[in-house]
Amino acid sequence: MAEQPLLREEAEERGVLRRAMPYLRPHRLRLAVALAVGLGDSAALVAVAPLVGLATDGLLDGDRGRLGTAVALLAALAVVQLVLARIGELLLIKGGEDVVRTLREQAVENLATAPLRFLETHRSGDLLRRATGEVAALAAFVRLHLRNLVSALATLGFTLAVLAGYSWQLLLVQLVVFVPPTLLVTRWFQRDAASAFGGKASAEAAVAATFTETLTAREALQTSRGLPGWTARFDRENRHAVGPPGGRCGWRTGSTWSA
Repeated sequence: MAEQPLLREEAEERGVLRRAMPYLRPHRLRLAVALAVGLGDSAALVAVAPLVGLATDGLLDGDRGRLGTAVALLAALAVVQLVLARIGELLLIKGGEDVVRTLREQAVENLATAPLRFLETHRSGDLLRRATGEVAALAAFVRLHLRNLVSALATLGFTLAVLAGYSWQLLLVQLVVFVPPTLLVTRWFQRDAASAFGGKASAEAAVAATFTETLTAREALQTSRGLPGWTARFDRENRHAVGPPGGRCGWRTGSTWSA
């Protein structure tokens, strides 16, 4: 009989967007509108600086008409930016939650139709962590960080465009002085993030599996007085899961982590 395939202990971090595209496609219109509104929000935020400069020039030149126009535009821009920020946040959260719900339903359907030998081969807590915990982490990213990421990238792009219109020398300074360190830090993070986040997810899955097994075998553990040893094991795995990434230097022994 063929050996039953196992899930990877650490999820593959490469090509995530490509693999997620089939799940994003049904929600592409809502996500596109949310991203467009987010770009408008960032553009309005970047436009504040030129308008402040226009108001300053009008004040220094004694041009009340230009000063009044700049102040009126700033007030209108502030209102527009607040409205776009709120609408973009709601649209992005709604679209992200739709994607997460699709992923969660797909995970439940896959588990419901999976072969019995596949389910028996894996620790129950491991599958539970993969099907619920990691999807919940994705939902938290969508709610809390995705909008900030889009806003930061758009603001950077619009700021460079404004600098190019004002002074190519300032743009050159930005590109030469700030862009290389930014790319270096991003590359360093990208290189180590896969193992760090994958190791954290694997350690949390081990904790969930041990906890589930403890509930199942609690009477046998109490009868055989094996609960203290099992509790020590659970505590060891929990400390490994919540510890800093550099402290996760344990190794796997069978299906448990050893310090």
